[in-house]
Amino acid sequence: MSIERGQISQGETVREITVLIEKQSHKITNRAGLEETAACLACEATSSSTTRGILKCLGYREGFLSRGSLLGSDLVFEIPDGLTKMQTLQTLIYADRHRGHGGEKPLDYRFQLSHRIAEALLSVHALQRVHKNIRTDNILLLKSINNEESQIGDPYLIDWTMLRSTRIPSNQKGDNDWLTNIYRHPRRQGWQLEDRYNMGHDIYSLGVCLLEIGLWEPLIVENDGHHMLHWRFCKAAVDTDAVDAKDVQNVVALTRPRVVQQVFIALAKKELQSRMGIAYTDLVISCLTCLEGGFGDAKEFEENQIAVGVKFKDLVLQPLSALS
Repeated sequence: MSIERGQISQGETVREITVLIEKQSHKITNRAGLEETAACLACEATSSSTTRGILKCLGYREGFLSRGSLLGSDLVFEIPDGLTKMQTLQTLIYADRHRGHGGEKPLDYRFQLSHRIAEALLSVHALQRVHKNIRTDNILLLKSINNEESQIGDPYLIDWTMLRSTRIPSNQKGDNDWLTNIYRHPRRQGWQLEDRYNMGHDIYSLGVCLLEIGLWEPLIVENDGHHMLHWRFCKAAVDTDAVDAKDVQNVVALTRPRVVQQVFIALAKKELQSRMGIAYTDLVISCLTCLEGGFGDAKEFEENQIAVGVKFKDLVLQPLSALS
């Protein structure tokens, strides 16, 4: 991801703009895929003045080697005027890790932030698309560089590399990167994925992000250049008997798929009520268990996406709206 300045022509008018560039070379290698992704995001960002959380996609650009072979492709997004101060949500939470719960961020803002992110995900699903990559480091916070009195900023989903239609089966190719896998549902982790991707997997990932916002503690920390899980996660893993005490620093044991989900649910039940209240706790748990009955019959994620959207509004958006 990079930020650049550019110009855009609208009739006879040419204006200066700031754009966000997302590199796509290692994921999307065909022009049809790029065009479909760009068109989909462009339509969503311009179809309604109330759309939040999705930057307007201006299109894509390609780079070629000297012999004409495709070097790489980028999606180009316009950043709203005046919003030039940016950081990811993960970076912000990590920066506050030594300042106590919530740092200097008011509770109301964290409710609003959660609501806006959930709204953005609903917008993606309304297009019959799944994002497939919801993580706190893929949520960009934008604010005016001249407005230091404003709060954290407006959240936008980024990294659309894996966006696809819900009507097209996923390829079920995974990886063993625990840094990204901890945001994924247990059945979507590792090399051999058990489930084809559906909206429920996005909602689970949203639940992990909402847990991180509620705790206002990073799930991942660094120590001497190495990534580790936050001590609170490790403690909860031992307290719930998800791992043995001897494995409290063993990343492989701590990041086994079902262990991660079990610990997230335990953390939500133990820590969120006193920090964020019962309503917020309940909706986070609903997201984390949506494919295990938290949203009712899990078959609806494959068979009745309209019903899933209604339940998402009832179980997640409406409670967040009331809180914010």
